[in-house]
Amino acid sequence: MKDINQRDIYEGLFPTDAFSYSQPGTASPTLGMKSGWTMSAPTVSATTINATTFPLGKGYLFGLTLSNGTDATNDIDIAAGTATDNDDGTAMALTAITKQLDAGWAVGTNAGGLDTGAIANTTYHVWVIKNPTSGVVDALFSASATAPTMPSGYTKKRRIGAIIRSGGAILGFGQMGDRFYWTGASSRGFLDVNAARIAAATVYALTVPPNMIAIVMKLMAGVSTAASAADYVEGWVAGAWRPAGESQAGLAAVTERDSGTYMEVPVNGSSQIRMTASAANGSWQVRTEGWIDTRGRDA
Repeated sequence: MKDINQRDIYEGLFPTDAFSYSQPGTASPTLGMKSGWTMSAPTVSATTINATTFPLGKGYLFGLTLSNGTDATNDIDIAAGTATDNDDGTAMALTAITKQLDAGWAVGTNAGGLDTGAIANTTYHVWVIKNPTSGVVDALFSASATAPTMPSGYTKKRRIGAIIRSGGAILGFGQMGDRFYWTGASSRGFLDVNAARIAAATVYALTVPPNMIAIVMKLMAGVSTAASAADYVEGWVAGAWRPAGESQAGLAAVTERDSGTYMEVPVNGSSQIRMTASAANGSWQVRTEGWIDTRGRDA
C-alpha cells in the first residue's frame, strides 16, 4: 500500500493544475514529502474549491428562511443562505434580499419578484435563481411549483418555499426549518372544517399550499352513540388516498364526548384531505395550523 504524502494530496485535489518539483531526497517526517523537494502550487480560491473540488450536491439547502416583516401585504424577506440547483447541483449563494410580489421581476433587493402576469390571490412558490454567466443570484415568485418563467440569462433555479396570498395580502406565517406556521390574525390557524360528521368519504380543502404536509388539529365534538366513535383521516400519497390518522371519541354507553388529535396529513394538488366517520352523528372540525415543505430536497 502506497504512503500518502503532501504531494499526493495536492495532486489529488488539483489534478489539472501545474506543479513544479526539484530533486528528491530522503523522506521528511514533518511534511510527508521527500527531503529537498520544492513545490510551486497555484493559488486556489474558496469559490473554486467549493464549486469544483467539493461540490455540495443536489438537494443541499442552508438558510434562506422566509418572512414577511418588511411589508406584510406584498413583500417577502429572504435570509442569506445557499442552495443547489435542481438539475445539476450548481451552488447558489444568496445574500439577504427583499422581493416584492406586487411588481414584475427586477434584479436586486427591494425590487419586483413576480415572474409573469398580474398578482392574484393564490399560492406562490419562492425560487432562488442564478445567472451562470454573470454569477448573479436573485429570487423569484411564481405560481408554478415546477417551471417558473425565468428572467433572461437565468438558467439555474431552486424552490425554497411557498406562500399564500388571500384577500389582497400575503397570509402571515413564521418558518422554522421545513415547518411553516400561521401567525398574526391567524395565529390559531384556520378553521377549515366545521361540519356534521359524514359516514361517506368526503374531501375538504385546507389552507395550505398544494402537495404539502398539512399540520392540523382534528376535533370531534357532540358525538352521541352507545358505542365508541372514530374518524378516519386520509392523505394524498403516491396518487391515492392513504390512511394518515384516526381519532377516537367515547366508549360504550358514552352519550357525548369531545376529542382532539394532532396530525400531519399530506394534501393533494387541491390542498385537500379526506375524512370518513364511523357514524353520521355529532360534528367534526379541522383547524389548520401550518404545513411542512421539504423545499426542493426531493425534487
